[in-house]
Amino acid sequence: MKVWNKSIALLLNNEETIECKARRSDMLLLSDTLQFRSSVNSRSLQQCAVKLTDNCLCYRLLRDDAENKVEECLQTVLLSDVIGCQIHSNDLLDSETAVLLHIYAYPLRLRTTLNLVNRQAKRVKKTLILIFDKSDLFDDNYELAAKWMRAILWLIRRRDQLFLSDCTVNIPEMVPQQRKLLVLINPASGPGKALEIFEQRVVPIFLESDIRYKVVITEYSKSGLTFVKNTIDLLTQWDSIVVVSGDGLLFEVFNGLMQRPDWEKAIKMPVGIIPGGSGNGIAHSINYASGEPSSTNPIISAALNVVRGKSIPTDLVRIKTSKRTIYSCLSIGWGLIADIDIESERLRAVGGARFTIWALIRAMALRKYKGRLSYLPVPGVKRPKAPVTQNFISSRIPKSNTFDYRPDLLRKPVVQRSCSLDSPSIVPLSDVTVEYCNEVEISKTSSEMEKKNDSTNNSSSNPKTSSESSYSSEWVTVDGDFVLVYSSYPTHISSDCFFTPGAKFDDGIIWLVYILGSAKRSQIIQFLASLSSGNHINLPFVCSVPVRSFKLEPKSNQGRITVDGELIECCTLEADVMPSVARLLAR
Repeated sequence: MKVWNKSIALLLNNEETIECKARRSDMLLLSDTLQFRSSVNSRSLQQCAVKLTDNCLCYRLLRDDAENKVEECLQTVLLSDVIGCQIHSNDLLDSETAVLLHIYAYPLRLRTTLNLVNRQAKRVKKTLILIFDKSDLFDDNYELAAKWMRAILWLIRRRDQLFLSDCTVNIPEMVPQQRKLLVLINPASGPGKALEIFEQRVVPIFLESDIRYKVVITEYSKSGLTFVKNTIDLLTQWDSIVVVSGDGLLFEVFNGLMQRPDWEKAIKMPVGIIPGGSGNGIAHSINYASGEPSSTNPIISAALNVVRGKSIPTDLVRIKTSKRTIYSCLSIGWGLIADIDIESERLRAVGGARFTIWALIRAMALRKYKGRLSYLPVPGVKRPKAPVTQNFISSRIPKSNTFDYRPDLLRKPVVQRSCSLDSPSIVPLSDVTVEYCNEVEISKTSSEMEKKNDSTNNSSSNPKTSSESSYSSEWVTVDGDFVLVYSSYPTHISSDCFFTPGAKFDDGIIWLVYILGSAKRSQIIQFLASLSSGNHINLPFVCSVPVRSFKLEPKSNQGRITVDGELIECCTLEADVMPSVARLLAR
């Protein structure tokens, strides 16, 4: 075993200088002196010394100076930022034996601005091209390039299977299998750009990662739920589900999984989300928890969560009414915020700005609702405090530079699938399977699942909630007028609403917020203005309580109740947290 330890100092173009040291535990897997090209269309070649460790790919350009090789600044690509690599044909070089290895990465870049406190980070695409042309034989060069490709792919996909018990490295002869994804798209979500977002911004990342996927386009309300619930081979055909929509389609997916006869296994299926709606609370919460910069390019960050993400546990909340049981992954609302969410639907075309516009309207014409709220507090847990700032940068900025190529010069890559090095099969976008999820098609294939679902829903096999566990606490009841009652489990209920600072996906807590009817209009405006920063929970008229469960009893059916932004009947409901029952894809 070789251990590599180098000091790295680098300068980013129009950006700040970052200094770091490679970790002492970095294990050297491969090293060589190779040719290097700055872009796909460039014919200029440079020599570089390349090293692959278990954490990064490092290279140093070499230039001739009076018969001596002069080493330039060492540059590093973190493997945590690499999404894939592919062997490409050589159509620009004079050599007929050269083999090109394209390595795709999306490092974080921190740009210097006039505001040194709130500098923005974003992920940018970088492509490193290594040229293998040492041998006069094409097969020898291909074999060496394939070895580097296999090593990188095993490190980013199945690194736990790459290292043996004696700390040695075994690079298998086959490429590790990439995941198969079921992609559900709601083209009507939010401003109606979900399909465009997927085709133009997500598909290229999937191709660079050799992700295999099937697209299902929903065509009516709850068609996503029906498809997930009634597709018999769902768990055997795909490894994960990816939603391209707002939080509504994600709500359908989780409820579809929970309504299956094999729900105990199905609910463990990882689910990812690409923000394509108006609110996008879950997608923003995932990025926030991962330290990803959501404000600059949330689509890329979300796509990387899907491509490189791991399965993380997340709580669901079981909601019981007199008519049905549903499952929530985001929030339950009654009163002001629920009214804003539903009534602003008429402004769907403007995207997330619809919430701000309608919030002002509702604040000026404030409503109050009579009801009773009972809740079971979590003992020993204090309400969270809003952070001074939201920092997406400190934990995720790479401590080393990457190559600096021009993405605008890169041509669309030829994609070689990952199933075999000997298979040169090309999969153009036109060959990707796309299905439209409609009621007739589902009904033809799902009768067997429907029968199983009926027997399951009538059985006594139900998921456990944390309130069914034994712990000492007392119920608290508040009876009177409310401006709002709102509960949330992740940090954000929309991309610009930092509703629950301090929340975690698997903390087993429902964060309950309510405002009594005695609040003044000026206070409500202050509350709404503080939602983006999370400072609303520090306001004296805002009650914020961590609970295991709660019961909401509206005194009339005039108000609106929403679950994950979806309107349900206004009636008495009981909500209980189900700790860590589901799975999300996150970095």
